Amino acid sequence: MARLSILTQEEINALYAIPTLDDEERACLFTLDADDRTLLDTYGNDTARKVNYILQLGFCRATNNFFTFSIQKVKTDVDFIMRQYFPGEPFPKKQLSKNFHYRNRCEVMKKVDLKDACSDFHNKLVKEAKALAKLHVLPRFILEGLLSYCQQLNVIRPAYSSLQDRVSTALLEERKRLVNKLYTHADQDLRLQLDQLVEIDELFYNLTLLKKDQKNFRTTEIKKSVAKQQLVIGIYEKSKLLISTLGISEQNIIYYANLAEFYTIQKLRRMTDKSLVRLYLLCYAHRRLLKINDHLVSSLIQKMSKYADGAEEYQGCKPLIPIG
Repeated sequence: MARLSILTQEEINALYAIPTLDDEERACLFTLDADDRTLLDTYGNDTARKVNYILQLGFCRATNNFFTFSIQKVKTDVDFIMRQYFPGEPFPKKQLSKNFHYRNRCEVMKKVDLKDACSDFHNKLVKEAKALAKLHVLPRFILEGLLSYCQQLNVIRPAYSSLQDRVSTALLEERKRLVNKLYTHADQDLRLQLDQLVEIDELFYNLTLLKKDQKNFRTTEIKKSVAKQQLVIGIYEKSKLLISTLGISEQNIIYYANLAEFYTIQKLRRMTDKSLVRLYLLCYAHRRLLKINDHLVSSLIQKMSKYADGAEEYQGCKPLIPIG
C-alpha cells in the first residue's frame, strides 16, 4: 500500500538531504571551539578524519541529522574547510573508513547532546502519534508534532518513511476508536436520523438541502432555514453529549464535518463503513446547526431593524393631533 504523501520533496530534502551551504553559512557552521581543536589534535596527521569530523559537526548543526557522504560529493564544503583550517595541505583523496566516520559521528552526538532512537523511544513515538491524532487528524499536523517531539528529547529523527508509517497507523487507530465508540454509544434513533440525511425523500436528499446556505433575508428563505434547523436539531442535541463521550477535539469535528461537505451524497451512500459515514454526518450536523442558527439570528436582527425603521418613518409622517 502506498504511503501517505505528507511533505513536498523540497520539505523532505530540507530534513534529510545534505544541506547546500554558502560561504557565510560555512563560516558559522564549521566553526571550531577549544574542545573541537583538542579532539582534532588527537587525530595526528589524519587530515581526512579531521575534515570528516568538521563536516559532520557542521551538517548536524544545520539539520540536526547525520549523513553518509564521500569527499567528492561535498567537495565545495571540503575546499572551504581546507582553506580555513589546513591551508597548503593537499586535498584529501582517500575515503574515510566507516569505522572512523561512525566514531566522528559519536563524538559530534556527544558534543551536541543528541541520541539515536532506541526501541523504547519508538514506542513513545507511537503513543505520541496517537495523542496527536486525537487533537487533529491532519497528517501534516501529526508529522510536525512527531518532529517536534524528537527535537524536544534530543533524538535523531527517524527516516521519513518510518514517520509516514507512524502517522498512518495513528490515523487508522483513531478512526477505528471513534467508529467503535460511536457504534457503542449512539442509540438506534440517532443512527436512523443520521442515515435519513442521505436517504431519498421525495426525490431529494435531506443532506443536499441542508448544505445550501440561506440566500437572503426574505421570509421564504427564513422558513427554509427553520425547516433545516428542525431537520438536525434532534441530532444536534444528542451530539453534544455524544461528542464529549467520543472525545473528539474541535479541530477533528471540523475536519470530519468538512469531509461530509466534500463528499457527494452518492459517495457517502456507497461507503461500506456506515459507522464512519455516521461519524462524518454527526460532526456535520453538529456544526451545521450552529451556522443555521447564525443565519436565523441575523435574519431576526435584519427584520427587527427593518420594522424599527418603518415605525420611525410612519411616526414621522403621521400628523400631530392638537391638545385641547
